[in-house]
Order: sequence, then structure tokens, then C-alpha cells
Amino acid sequence: MKPATTSARVPIWKQIAFGAIVMIPLIVIAEIVVRANLDPPGYVPLNHLEDPLYVPDPVRGYTLKPGAHSDYVTPDLDVDIDISADGLRDAPLADARRAHYRVLAVGDSFTMGLAVRQEDTWAEQLERLMNAAEPARASAVVNGGVPGYSPTQIRERLEELLPKVEPNVVVFGFVTETFVRMVRPLQLFGGTLVRSDAVPNMRATKTGILYSPFATSWIREIDFFLNRHWQFMAHVVSRIYRATHPAVADDWQRIGLDPGVVREHMQSSLEELARASDLSRRAGAEFVVLLINLQDRGKSFGPRQFVYNRVVADYCAEQSLVCVDVLPELDQVAAGRSVFRTPSDQHWTPAAHAIAAQALLRVLRR
Repeated sequence: MKPATTSARVPIWKQIAFGAIVMIPLIVIAEIVVRANLDPPGYVPLNHLEDPLYVPDPVRGYTLKPGAHSDYVTPDLDVDIDISADGLRDAPLADARRAHYRVLAVGDSFTMGLAVRQEDTWAEQLERLMNAAEPARASAVVNGGVPGYSPTQIRERLEELLPKVEPNVVVFGFVTETFVRMVRPLQLFGGTLVRSDAVPNMRATKTGILYSPFATSWIREIDFFLNRHWQFMAHVVSRIYRATHPAVADDWQRIGLDPGVVREHMQSSLEELARASDLSRRAGAEFVVLLINLQDRGKSFGPRQFVYNRVVADYCAEQSLVCVDVLPELDQVAAGRSVFRTPSDQHWTPAAHAIAAQALLRVLRR
């Protein structure tokens, strides 16, 4: 005879149901807490400082929006940015056309002058210096800079503006470390500027962009779903991904400081300088390259900046291009202090723009 069973085994479905009753409230509470305190892990907010300034362009991907306005406000800055009906951060183009001597400035945000007032850009300061030096000759400097442009996009912008400005001189503002934009140019996506190579891993939302690091499409779609609907689990997945995927060195770290290696990676950008020079000369304009460097936060300029400038200067010498390098003067004046940028913004301050304008004036007067 079998002994009497003192307790019946709990059916598996009841165990599952009990576990669900316990876990579901915990999951709901965790989701509420996460949503109240954190953005989705893949969330990239819109750039409200710059996004109002841009509009799609069929050739360059995007350009400045005629008539646009933006309040460029950071913890250290409060700057109005206004775009003319000509699509320039400048006075009406008709005013410049009346000047006897015209300079066309092309480049990216360091030329357009993000983070400074329009009158403090190197283009505007150069115009004032030229008119003060030769008051009998009306001079104008047209600012054709567009933030985020690669050397190719800058050259294409030059092609657009040359017949409109008919300049005597073209100044190509070249931020030397932006050669990486040649393989990953910026483009408009969801109303904001993003790296073109990241677009397959992005989804636009009403308030920003969702980014997923996963290369496999179906895993990426699950990640997007979690970011939208189950953010607690999305953060869990994100932490697991970061723990199992070591951080990748940025382009500049991978390239290093060997001039030969740097030259190889810069080559396509350097060739754009030559193309821009040929365009300018065919239009009857002299061509000048202005080297632009970013100051590191909390200190002066790093050795990378000097290596990059040397590579570009050597190429310009080979091609008989006039090259203006203000880095030695900026570094000397800075004396290890972070004075040509603000703590919250990498763009040049008015003082750096002034040094560039004075250096350009010396070259143009020769």
C-alpha cells in the first residue's frame, strides 16, 4: 500500500500565473520609473540650435534656408543667427555686388560663424579691415559658409556662388580634421543633421531620432520596438550591448599622427582644394586656403592639429596654393588656456575670428 500524500503538487500553470501576478506589477513600476527619469537609450534629440537653419538641397543634401532664424543659446552663448533671402548669413548679395573688390568665403560652421554674432565672423571682420585699409576702394566679403559641410560640399557650394558673386578672391575655410566627412558626410534626416553612415540604424520620431547599434536588421527592429514601447527592457538590452561590445576608437585615434598615414586619409579632401582652386581661377579669382583648427576643451591645441596643418600646408606648396595657417599664433596667444572656444561650444570665439581676419588681410594686401 502506498503512503498517503500529505500535499498535492501545485500545477505548473498555477506557478506561472503566480509568478506573473508578482512580476507584472514590478515590471510596470520599473517602466514608470524609467520613463519618468530617462530617455530611451537610443534617443537622439533634435538640435534646436541649428535645425531651423537648414533645408534640403538636391546637390549637397542640405543648405541654409533663406529667411531662417535661430536663437543659438548655450550656457555660455546667446547669439541670433539670421539667414538672408539669398541663403547666406550675410547682407543681401546685391549689396556685395556693388563693391569694387569682392571676396567669397566658403567653408563650414567656423566660416559661417556659429557661436558668434554675424559682425564677429572672420568674413565680416576681414571686410571691415579691408575697407579701413583702403577706404577709396569699396570691398565686400560674402560669407558662404554652411555648418557641417565636407570639403566636397564646400566645393559644390563654391560652384553655386561663383557666378552670383563674381569674386576677385576665394577663401576656402578648411577645418583640417573634417576630412573624415568625406566618407561620412552629414545629411538631413528627420529634420536634423546626422552622419550619413548612421541613417540605416535610425528611425525618425516626432521629437528626435532613435538609433540602434545592431547590424542585423531584425534585431535592430526589435530594439526600435523596445525603445518605443518597453523602455525598461531597452535599457537592459543597451547595457548588455555596451558590456559585450568594447568602445571603438574614433577616426583620429585610429589614424594616429604619422604624416604619411594622415596624408593618405586626407588625400580626397586635399584634391577638393585643388578642384576648388581650378574653379576659382577659371572664374578669374585668386584662391586662398585658410586652415582652421579646434581648440581642445580646457587646454590649448593638441599635436594632432599641428600634424594635420603640416600635411595640408605641404600639399598646398606642391600645388602652388596660397595657404594661411593661423595655428602658431592661436597657440602662442592661448598659452595653454582655452580662450578660443567656450566650455560648452567648440566653435571659435570672436578673438580667434579676429586673428584669422588679420592674417588674411596681410596675405590679400601682398
